[in-house]
Amino acid sequence: MIRNQWKRLAVLLIGFVAAAVAGTVWADDNSGLGSPAVPVSQMNRTYSGGHVYIGLFETNADGRWSGNLKKFAVDPDDNSIRDRDGAPATDPDTGQILDSAKSFWSIGNDGGDVLAGGAGARLYLDRHLRTVYTKYPNFFGSPFSLYDFSVTNGGLTAEKLKVPPEQRDALISDVLGIGRTFGEEQTPWIMGDVVHSSPAVARLGDKTCIFVGANDGMLHCFLDEDGSELWSFIPEDLLPKLKRLTDDNPVHDYFVDGAIKVVDSGEDKILFFGERRGGDAYHALSVTHPERPAYLYNIGPDHLLRPTGGILGNILNLLEGESLGQSWGKPLAGTIKTGKEQSAKVILLPGGYDTNQDLDTPKPIDQKGRAVFAIKASDGQVLNNFTYYYNLNWS
Repeated sequence: MIRNQWKRLAVLLIGFVAAAVAGTVWADDNSGLGSPAVPVSQMNRTYSGGHVYIGLFETNADGRWSGNLKKFAVDPDDNSIRDRDGAPATDPDTGQILDSAKSFWSIGNDGGDVLAGGAGARLYLDRHLRTVYTKYPNFFGSPFSLYDFSVTNGGLTAEKLKVPPEQRDALISDVLGIGRTFGEEQTPWIMGDVVHSSPAVARLGDKTCIFVGANDGMLHCFLDEDGSELWSFIPEDLLPKLKRLTDDNPVHDYFVDGAIKVVDSGEDKILFFGERRGGDAYHALSVTHPERPAYLYNIGPDHLLRPTGGILGNILNLLEGESLGQSWGKPLAGTIKTGKEQSAKVILLPGGYDTNQDLDTPKPIDQKGRAVFAIKASDGQVLNNFTYYYNLNWS
């Protein structure tokens, strides 16, 4: 009975992923404005709040693109987007944000200007007051602890950032937006581009928080009340990449570029997000107390491989294991029966994108990501996976 249930879920998820690739399910494809998200109640899955949050980006020649997050109202009668004063915010023919529009959290007519208003302007004003966290192994710390991403944190070493010791302080300050420069030019804007990451909105205690990933290396948590940043988080696997933000390189890099999901596990509110083009990991944070986030676990490229070493481990991995690709998939949450009277809150994930597909002539079969799997939401334990299910060559 349970095995049949897992098979039905696998078929459902495979079909869901296929529909996403075809563009018939997800509504988060980047259209130049980034990805909008209408807040949805985590309890009853109905629309609430009557607002829409839109991620923005603007390309720059140095490869470090600028971004923003803006809030508008949604008219309940015709679903049109309205500005802070109730006036139309978008052109009815093109869908573009009007220059005359006043977004929430803004003072003037900021419209669709990436470098005006929104959460980005507030972030710039508060740049010296930011709380930015990261995660790295610490023998003396809790596995759930987060650490300050700051010059004064001695545990954040140059080795972890993969830079010479003399460059450590400058890199940290640059990423935080304090004294950021490119050559002779001072760059005032701090927030990075929001390209593929759709904002996720959640009511947590007495706060409404908007979570969004950006290619400044961070997952941002903004407060709905005024657009201020409550905190940001830089995943451990992205720390060595941060130096690319200061290279003055025309090639644009991706960091926290993936989908976001807030899951109620019954005991905890879990923020779960991927990196998409930025990497091959998913991360889970506890945000039950939004002012004090805690790290729970990550899903890395080896998550479906058997830890057993030697010949036996190699055989098992050859038959059942699979390396995960880039974390493109949008997490799906649900409850799964795990026994006669037991059930568990789970997150369903595809195996990811193999960069083999970026080649001019891709190999006929991907070597990564050929899996669909379910993890226990509370701790990341793999409950079941469907590696090569139905001769799955992609996911």
